[in-house]
Amino acid sequence: MEPVPSGKVTFRAVRPHGGVYYVHCHLEILTMAGRSSGIFASGQDVTALERARQESRRLATRNAMLCSDVAAEDLLTRLHTRDYFTDEVDRGRRTADGALVVVATEPTTRLPVDLADEDRDRLAAAIGELLRAVSGAEVTCGLADPGLWGVLVTRLDERAEAPKFLAARLVDTLRRHLFSVHQETLA
Repeated sequence: MEPVPSGKVTFRAVRPHGGVYYVHCHLEILTMAGRSSGIFASGQDVTALERARQESRRLATRNAMLCSDVAAEDLLTRLHTRDYFTDEVDRGRRTADGALVVVATEPTTRLPVDLADEDRDRLAAAIGELLRAVSGAEVTCGLADPGLWGVLVTRLDERAEAPKFLAARLVDTLRRHLFSVHQETLA
């Protein structure tokens, strides 16, 4: 038997339970009288290495798209934009324990019909400022959707406020705060 030049390949294997593994193999095709007669292969599990490579590529893409600059901050509310906040939630989900608190802000009274865009902007800015003041500097706040505000709590140590208490405090503060538009108080 004569060996043919060897080759290297990495396979992605999916197990029946859904787990994905990566195996790096060295292959050598054996020949006898010019015909393939067998394969000699050795493999190594490189799942951790492949996942680290994928995460590194994801972070490079993330840094290229969402640099920590003014574009990642909503100019009106001074909170993170929806895209940046979504990326931070994704990063937090992958790397840390924590919780995402989402608060909806819909007034119980009807907004005036003649409400202009700049009135809505002032209202959003007031909500964003209040959200930042209640949440504190140690948490990430952002716009989850129109009327939905998110607070990402990733450091859960003895000194940090539990997410359920933070959520209750946010809701209570927003309910008690009197927002006004055109000298009319919104409830």
